[in-house]
Amino acid sequence: MRRLLCWVCLSATFALTAQSQTPNVDIDELEARLAYEAAVDLADGGDIHAATRRLEWVIARGNAPEWTARARAKLPELEQLRDAPEPMSGTTRAGLVTFGTVFTTWLAVGSLIVADAESESLAGIALIGGPLVGLSYSVSATRDSKLSDGQASLVNLGGMWGIWQGTGSAVVAGLSDKATVFASMAGGLAGLGAARAIVEDRPVSAGDASLITAAATWGTWLTLCGAMASDIDDTDAIVIGSMLGGDAALVGAALSAPSVGMSRSRVRLINAAGLVGALYGWGATVLGEMDSDRGRWSALGVGSIAGLATGAYLTRNMDDDGDASDFFLQDFTSDASSGSSMNGLAVGPERVTYSMSF
Repeated sequence: MRRLLCWVCLSATFALTAQSQTPNVDIDELEARLAYEAAVDLADGGDIHAATRRLEWVIARGNAPEWTARARAKLPELEQLRDAPEPMSGTTRAGLVTFGTVFTTWLAVGSLIVADAESESLAGIALIGGPLVGLSYSVSATRDSKLSDGQASLVNLGGMWGIWQGTGSAVVAGLSDKATVFASMAGGLAGLGAARAIVEDRPVSAGDASLITAAATWGTWLTLCGAMASDIDDTDAIVIGSMLGGDAALVGAALSAPSVGMSRSRVRLINAAGLVGALYGWGATVLGEMDSDRGRWSALGVGSIAGLATGAYLTRNMDDDGDASDFFLQDFTSDASSGSSMNGLAVGPERVTYSMSF
């Protein structure tokens, strides 16, 4: 009799143990399936980064063989899509076309200035023909361009930066007006060519290009503010300082941008915050009735820096895909005839949290 009771107790214990473990196995399978399906939905919606993180999470868990195998097979496909260069957007193409139209017109007009051509007829032809040639050529050249969005943005930056560097160098060198115009045109052409050669075989994201452009612009502006706030009377020193400040910021951003991984949207918001900061600094000088040029430039510079820092802080989590352990997958509702439903199924790294209503 005692042996019979012992066998009964042991059998009941094993049965309860098996029943308690079965839901865990089911939950692991359900958890992995939901994560995989969420990854597929995110990929279909274009959010490749978030989808990749979901699959990596399933693989890291490894407690659902079927779905882990599916995730391993799907991951290379998403990684290829994630790392593919972004095609040139309409906004970037419009920027290139605009620059090409304006710069071609400047080349036509500048050539007349360099050649000392004083004919009004030639000037009229340059002003009319320049935009037409520039627009038609730019539209044609960008229609089938293989440049990615980031690469095209940097080519645009190269042209504008070349004009600025050429003009600034001519001013510092004390060249004549004609020579300055020629330096401006030559700088633009050199900048376009150099930028095109640099980005040719280098993947550049739109966010990296935006960050490089913003850094070069703010580096130039802040250096100018610092020089003016220091009461430097030498124009050449101010121009040289502004050029070198922008160059240093551009190079620094080009080296660090890939590791920062900032999106174009975040860069634009930080730029907006910097602009607001500069306006606040200017407004403070107006309200304070500040008459000193040194004080005005100081306020502009400090306001710009404060705005940029504030923008960077407020958008610090903007580019995060979110922790893969905290994503909410979906709600499940059973067939109405069953009389039960499962709502609010949340998948975490250690457990599934759910509620049942009957």
